[in-house]
Amino acid sequence: MANEVYICRIRTDLPTGLLQITDLKPNTSRRNFPYEKAGQSGYLGQRVENDTLAALAANATVAEYSGLAAYLIDHVIDQVSGVTITVGVANAAAATFIAQADAGSDIDINAAMVVGGGAGAGTTLTNGNSNGSLADVLKILAGGSYTLPQGSVVGALAAPLNGGSFDDDGYRQVYASGSVNLSLGYGDLATYTAATFTYDGTAGAAVTVYDASGTAL
Repeated sequence: MANEVYICRIRTDLPTGLLQITDLKPNTSRRNFPYEKAGQSGYLGQRVENDTLAALAANATVAEYSGLAAYLIDHVIDQVSGVTITVGVANAAAATFIAQADAGSDIDINAAMVVGGGAGAGTTLTNGNSNGSLADVLKILAGGSYTLPQGSVVGALAAPLNGGSFDDDGYRQVYASGSVNLSLGYGDLATYTAATFTYDGTAGAAVTVYDASGTAL
């Protein structure tokens, strides 16, 4: 069973390096290597990347794009048209996923892909020839960097191109543990997920935390 946890920065006014999560174990700088390999503590990850896709030229991307929309057009096939989702669908679906995270809501794939994105009925991350994953979407929402090169022929395909890739430099995967539960209960994550968290005079949660099913914790 998947045991990943995803900590998603949802405010845009927090400088990089401002917030640290210090109460997750093993502590990244104090872990007993090699017995404790996956350091969990550290600075809050980056805000989700989401370059807006421009119209394709001969079904190819006209620039290099990073983020969620780029991932979706690279991996999702529309279940009505039978080919790659359009640029418009990818942009709208990505924006809906991000809005769900920003609101602290559970991730609803149908609401993002079909209702918000405008894809055909039954389009998900995995139906038919689509080969995306909720884990990848959550990773991007949590600051993971996905880049699709310029000139990637992603349009009008019956099967995804899979032309992009993740760059995991700087990305820290967090895993479910007792320390995560304690942090969410009354530690750093409890502080950062609270609507009363205040920075520079503005109150509002700094993060949304998800389990591997996309349920907000």
